[in-house]
Amino acid sequence: MTLSKQLEKYIQNKHIISLILKLTNFDNDEIQLNAFKILSSITTEQETKNIDYSNNIADLFIKFLNKVIDDSNQTLRFYNLLRCLKHLIQYDQIKDELTKQNGLPLIIRCVTDIKFKPLQVQQPALEILFALTFNKEAYQQLVVALVDDLDFVLSRFLFFLIIRQDSF
Repeated sequence: MTLSKQLEKYIQNKHIISLILKLTNFDNDEIQLNAFKILSSITTEQETKNIDYSNNIADLFIKFLNKVIDDSNQTLRFYNLLRCLKHLIQYDQIKDELTKQNGLPLIIRCVTDIKFKPLQVQQPALEILFALTFNKEAYQQLVVALVDDLDFVLSRFLFFLIIRQDSF
């Protein structure tokens, strides 16, 4: 979700962020997930750093990605979860928690499983993995995983390069 500057100012002036933050405390995973998805689109980096829910965010995204990854009726939700996670993963605390909670194998599967669409799943998952390489623990886990399946990863990487070249 991309917002115009006017809408961003309106949201900040009306204190909508503080209202959405209250939704993250509800005892309902769906409500919390949707609140975090909205926050991923409307908060600035500084605001996100001030939100100390990184363990909840990582937990919810891992839980819901696991739930929808193999459900063909949830394809759009799966794409949306990856897009939101791609926005949130830029923050160090989210990288740390996703790594601690063993979310890397799930993201690696999104990249390497050939049943997933390249632009809707594999590309955002690759961007998430790239962002995770700036976390030392995640980087070490990725190196081990990539060495284990190097031939496949290289073939997928070349495939993405070809797709990207065709889009220019």
